[in-house]
Amino acid sequence: MDLNSIPLAAVDRIETLKDGASATYGSDAIAGVVNVILKDNYNGGDLDFHYGISQRGDDETYHVQLTGGIAQKLSSTSNFNILTAFDYFESTPIAAVDRSYSSNWNHTLLPSGYFDNRSPYTEARNFVDAAGNLYSVVSGTKGPNIIQNDFVINGGGNLSNRRVFDSFLMPQEQRYGGLVKMCYEPFP
Repeated sequence: MDLNSIPLAAVDRIETLKDGASATYGSDAIAGVVNVILKDNYNGGDLDFHYGISQRGDDETYHVQLTGGIAQKLSSTSNFNILTAFDYFESTPIAAVDRSYSSNWNHTLLPSGYFDNRSPYTEARNFVDAAGNLYSVVSGTKGPNIIQNDFVINGGGNLSNRRVFDSFLMPQEQRYGGLVKMCYEPFP
């Protein structure tokens, strides 16, 4: 289940059971259980608004929550309650090019274990001949008559950071959520 599908405005509390939950919830609960407890017997209404933005002017976030409820004792033995909640969340993206650690995909300068994530698909192309030699076209060379000095043979190859411009560290997100919960208890 996607926890984002539950409006945060309707949540009363969240309980976590770390171990021993498999006796109650079955063998699927070996790692633990998270119980999301919704509000109950709620009287009144709430409006909550949050706005935030990163110090670099991106990741602009809006979060609006509306909650309303009525809890009524109908007689000495019966209760009725209704809860409504609405949740709206929106955030703008963080582009990879806007951060120093992701704007350059050449990670070979970082400690060992990092890979060069640049793309070999560049405007200045790379070619391999039948003998397996790598020919890299020198950047800025114009065709259609390319001469031998316009190639670097068996060099590192041309690599591009171009993927950075259409990559995001955090994508744009927009969510709506709503809940109506009614409960009638004829006997306590």
